[in-house]
Amino acid sequence: RAKYFDLYNLAPVGYMTLDTDGRVVDANLTVATLLGLERGRLLGQHVEQLVVGEDLSVLHSHLDRLLETGAFQICELRMNGKGGAEFWAQLGANLVRDSVTGPSLCRVAVTDITALKQTEDVLRHLSTHDALTGLYSRGFFVEEMERFERGRSFPVSIVAADVDDLKLTNDLH
Repeated sequence: RAKYFDLYNLAPVGYMTLDTDGRVVDANLTVATLLGLERGRLLGQHVEQLVVGEDLSVLHSHLDRLLETGAFQICELRMNGKGGAEFWAQLGANLVRDSVTGPSLCRVAVTDITALKQTEDVLRHLSTHDALTGLYSRGFFVEEMERFERGRSFPVSIVAADVDDLKLTNDLH
């Protein structure tokens, strides 16, 4: 029993079980820590209370797909964490039948992916901006011009100005 306590409660991933109404009926210590709640206070809470308001539609779609297909589902959304701080989470959920009560339960694995999302933001910025100047890159400019050509029926004008003599420096070197 002690080894299962360690596997469940001290896992690097948060685990919680939801009943058919979306209330938490079981949770490990990891998910309680991520959410900044004592485990006892987490039990009985509706999962909607744990998710950032703007991401409730993501949660609803996730649970609807799970109930509709019965297949394992994954989504990414923001949850309310310690001290009101939000964190990005990946939820992986599946349905199981409770052998005692009979109705389905939803088992959810909660992984903190905040660092991953921050890295994605940095990479997205670097893919559209010049690392030296911080200005939009040539690739971004070309993509935007193509988008303008496809979506507009009137001409686009561009004004170029050399405000810091960077063109002269580039021309010399």
